[in-house]
Parts: sequence; structure tokens; C-alpha cells
Amino acid sequence: MPTDEITAAAAGSWTLGDRTVHRMGFGSMRITANPDRERAIALLRRAVEWGVNHIDTAAFYVSPGGTLRVGTGPARYATELIRAALAPYPEDLVIATKVGFGYDPVTGFSEAETPAQLRAQVEENLRRLGRDRLDVVNLRLG
Repeated sequence: MPTDEITAAAAGSWTLGDRTVHRMGFGSMRITANPDRERAIALLRRAVEWGVNHIDTAAFYVSPGGTLRVGTGPARYATELIRAALAPYPEDLVIATKVGFGYDPVTGFSEAETPAQLRAQVEENLRRLGRDRLDVVNLRLG
């Protein structure tokens, strides 16, 4: 089958709460590794065109200056790429994100240790995604 005929819907779907999502989603962890911002945005848009309606992300999916080393250039966040590519978001798009682990451009990666830090991570996800609600929030520990 030619690739232009393959869609995420062909993988089947399942129910997540009150939403139906295709089993084939898009994991955004590596999207920041591409130094070409426009190419990363095009990839996200193409995934949705192919029927992806479930994106997994996290506020700590970041690549400062195109690498995962602290202090090598401006940070690129997956959540900001998702917003640039897809906002305003399709009504059926489910975005799942994570909290519990974070990234600070000065100190690097760290774990949240208080409820206030977890709340700050939720708010960071909302801000970077440009949303007023999150569909799914997973707690990642250790």
C-alpha cells in the first residue's frame, strides 16, 4: 500500500475517558532534536493530516540549541513546536503531557518535590501549549 493511503485510523482506535483516539499517536520526545524548526512543524502537521489525534509530550521535552546539553543555545520545547504547528487545535486532538520531571535552562533537569512545583509544571504545559486545559496529565517519578 502506498504511504499516502496509510492513516492513523487504520491502526484502530480506543476510548480514553470520553474521547476516541487512534492507536497510532505521535510521541514528541525527539521532535526538538531536528535543528530545522519549520521541518519539525511540518512533521507535526503531516501527522495530524494522516489522522493522528493523540500526541504525547512533556514540558521537559526540550533541546537547548539542538542538543540535550545545558547552556548550548536557546531552548526548543516540544510543547511550543506543537503549539506553532497545530494551534488552533483540531477539536478531536488529545494532548497527553507529563509532570514530575522538569527542565530549567540554568540548572538543567530536576524532579518536582512539592505540590507547588507540580502545579508550576502543569501551568508551564498550559502556557507553552497555549491551552486553557490539558486532556491528560501523567505523573512521572524517578
